[in-house]
Amino acid sequence: MSTSSFLHYNIVTTLMCNLKCKYCLAGCDANLTWESDPIKTAKSFKHAVDLIKESTIPSGISIQGGEPLISPSFWKFLSVIDTIDYPSDKVCITTNGLAFNKLPLNKLELLVKRDIPIRISKYPIEFNYNKLESFIKN
Repeated sequence: MSTSSFLHYNIVTTLMCNLKCKYCLAGCDANLTWESDPIKTAKSFKHAVDLIKESTIPSGISIQGGEPLISPSFWKFLSVIDTIDYPSDKVCITTNGLAFNKLPLNKLELLVKRDIPIRISKYPIEFNYNKLESFIKN
């Protein structure tokens, strides 16, 4: 009986977050500065992806944080995915989704065009996540 292996790498691009969850496993905090981000530049993000590409086991990438959508470098990181030979169907974005309503339409269209899966991490706050998921899917 053969089994196939698949690795999934989480690239934490920022520790900044628009929530203050007491139970945050990543140690994220709205009081941090962008200087605390583990990956600040497209070059460092590309280096991380290049290391993942070297793996002989099929792998995927999750861009996360903190809240990746509020990172000033987020869109540069997506451009890196476009310019290197890494399949976009092996990339996803993990977000709490609260920043979607603040994104300009052209940024939302870029996400849809890239067809990158978006994982919504749900937190026990008063927010209509069903409405958000419906918005993303349509």
